[in-house]
Amino acid sequence: MWVGVVLWVYSHTPFIPLGLAFPLSYPPRLQFVDRLLLPLYSYVILSGAQTLYAYLIEGDTVFVGKRKTYAKRVESERIRVDAKSISAQPSKAVSSTPSATNAPSYQLSMSYVRTTNSGKTVIHMGKERVEASYATFFDSEGRMDIAKFESWVSSAMGRVMGIRSEAPSS
Repeated sequence: MWVGVVLWVYSHTPFIPLGLAFPLSYPPRLQFVDRLLLPLYSYVILSGAQTLYAYLIEGDTVFVGKRKTYAKRVESERIRVDAKSISAQPSKAVSSTPSATNAPSYQLSMSYVRTTNSGKTVIHMGKERVEASYATFFDSEGRMDIAKFESWVSSAMGRVMGIRSEAPSS
């Protein structure tokens, strides 16, 4: 619940000065035009700060997670997932029909560390970078194949976490 509240406040922060500017700028010493421009200036400054934070600090990070488990010993797990789109390389043969060869691709970078003894002993460490064309996740009508995308992400996640998938026995 608190995550939703924090996300709502974070996304609506630039609008707060708009609601506060008129009552705070009521004294008659300010001209009418200045009272109208104060919310605009506040909005531009806060939106710019929020954009710079997202671009410079967060970057391509999609998820960062930590977890502690208690089974005979205290183990800590950290996982980080970064994602970005990679533009399609221009080919010599110009084609107007989209295909897997001329579509942009989606790249996931994952890192996973499992430690014990307050981070002094590393049990498992893994890094994985996978890339697939956007065309592999969408059909000809433009609908996303969610099951295919989820299986792609979960197989990469299994490899980075060191989970071995067993072949079905016959």
